[in-house]
Amino acid sequence: MKSKILLASILLFVSGLFSFSPPLVGEPVPGAEVYVELEPDDEPIANVQTNNEGEFVFSFPNGIKVPEVGTLSITITPPKNLLQSKEKRFAGMEKQTITIPFNKKNGPKFKFVLKWDSTLKTKSNKGGFAVSGRNTA
Repeated sequence: MKSKILLASILLFVSGLFSFSPPLVGEPVPGAEVYVELEPDDEPIANVQTNNEGEFVFSFPNGIKVPEVGTLSITITPPKNLLQSKEKRFAGMEKQTITIPFNKKNGPKFKFVLKWDSTLKTKSNKGGFAVSGRNTA
């Protein structure tokens, strides 16, 4: 019985790898790596990956003094399949860093949604990432 469950799990995982389709413009970005730092001191907070809905959740680690309000620096590395895409609509998708405000009262867990927005201006001038304003988990 355990081997059947394991085999089914492996098949689902492998089929998910090969059936992944890139997000459309304005849609959530699943599978992106997100590195979170507290500004202005670049204090590392979290390194997480977005889920299938483009959501990522993190908490401030113990020992970090969290201000009532502040700014987070979010470095986003797109999923490899999008970086290697030949489609023009993903041509500007590259590793980017953005800053977003936060409020401590919305913690201790913070939840955001990562989206691709082709109307944002970046160094490639072909779009950029946007993080939702909702930051409660």
